[in-house]
Amino acid sequence: MYDRWLVTGAMFLLVAAAAAALARADRLRRVALDGLLATGARGLVLRGRDPRRLRLVALLCAAAALAAASVGSSRSSFEDAARADRDLLVVVDTSLSMAAEDAQPSRLGAAKQTIRALLQQAAGERIGVVAFAGSAIVQCPLTRDYSAVAMLTDSLHPGIIPQPGSALRDALFEAGRAFSAEPTRARVVVLITDGEDHSSAPEGVLAHLRKHDAALIAVCVGSAEGAPIPIRADDGQLMRYKRDRAGRLVSTKAGPELLGGLAERAGGSFFHIHGRGAFGDVLDAVARLDTGDGESILRRGPTALAAYALAALLLEAWAYAFTRRRGGAATEAA
Repeated sequence: MYDRWLVTGAMFLLVAAAAAALARADRLRRVALDGLLATGARGLVLRGRDPRRLRLVALLCAAAALAAASVGSSRSSFEDAARADRDLLVVVDTSLSMAAEDAQPSRLGAAKQTIRALLQQAAGERIGVVAFAGSAIVQCPLTRDYSAVAMLTDSLHPGIIPQPGSALRDALFEAGRAFSAEPTRARVVVLITDGEDHSSAPEGVLAHLRKHDAALIAVCVGSAEGAPIPIRADDGQLMRYKRDRAGRLVSTKAGPELLGGLAERAGGSFFHIHGRGAFGDVLDAVARLDTGDGESILRRGPTALAAYALAALLLEAWAYAFTRRRGGAATEAA
């Protein structure tokens, strides 16, 4: 993948090299003047301004500014066009176990934060949300109205689907049906769940995803050690923890092995978020996916454009720094 940070670092090194070339050229000029002028006359000459040197300084300042600008976003119209031809469906678990707080602020809370972050980095692709528990529904159809996606995401809460359970297989089938029928569109499924699957084995859905040529990014939220399930009032106040019929505290354990194996068999990516784990890796994985052939997008945004402009500036700077004109020193002495 194109790494803009490496390119930026290389550009700063080029600026430093050009500055060193400028210093060398100035030192050679002074040595030449020493050989042609008396010490007193040399002082008078060096008090004058050297247009060539001033232009070199201006060129280096412009190059440094371009290199600094390249540190910014490298999104481009090329990349936006590629991303605009993509459909991204977030399949999120809303079962009661997602209320557990072994991810911050909760498993479902971490899932919603991930969706909001995906919306913030969206570049024209259509995004939709499928919610599931014991059954699955399309919470938000594919759309470029990101404010609507954010609003419907915020409305998600544990138990929003009355049927209990975690029908992971049904959720992935629902995601496949929600995709557009347009053959030219790339498709991505971001599955966010704690991995507790109470339905039949979800492996059977892999053929369904392949049929739609959909890439899979599986995200497990929660710890494998387990956590109690809080029951809260509408205002968020803790009422009690869930217990079984015998009165024993119910503990829910995340299943990263299930999701990791599913992602591996689908040729996708797997991430585990627990505690205060960041979701930046998930965002990077989504951003790296291209329009369908599994390779990263070639970016031609400000970083690449700055590299081209910087190279032209530095070539001119080096040309000025190393030019050896006959009689140059004598001309300066005149």
